[in-house]
Amino acid sequence: MKERLYRIKRIVQKKINAFYFQYANNRYAIAFRQRNGKALYESNCSTEGFVLIKNTFRYWMADPFLIKYNGVNYLFAELYDKRNSKGVIGYAKLKGNHCGRFHICLREKYHLSYPCVFERDGNIYMIPETKDNNEVALYKAINFPKKWEKVKTILPQPCVDTTPFVYNDENPQFH
Repeated sequence: MKERLYRIKRIVQKKINAFYFQYANNRYAIAFRQRNGKALYESNCSTEGFVLIKNTFRYWMADPFLIKYNGVNYLFAELYDKRNSKGVIGYAKLKGNHCGRFHICLREKYHLSYPCVFERDGNIYMIPETKDNNEVALYKAINFPKKWEKVKTILPQPCVDTTPFVYNDENPQFH
């Protein structure tokens, strides 16, 4: 009897998941593709070659950031946790046209998104959106890509989608 109930439960869950993936889970999505050129912008707006990364029942993904570290391509993204109604930061390894499983690497008591990941002076940093904590915060990889530590508050006011850039060869200090 237990085995039969278990099988019925699995069949129902598969049908719910199929419905969800087809109809209810398309609000946000991320995709990637390999390209041969080095141009930042491509004039043809073709969707050819893109690999869609499917959202899960619990998380949808947004705000992708790529970084190559020790010859491996990593994809960082906001994973919006529908159960807790807030974003966390996750990463996956990319190999060719395959995206590995996402792992959560940064979780706070407040919503996180837009994981702007970059290398500076031999270190890997991240400036995720932390506006729900009324600040712009800088994190440093302690054990890339799995563990991050908050280094400092860059700006004590809420901002969204913060992206650093170097102007006139200035050397910003992050430590």
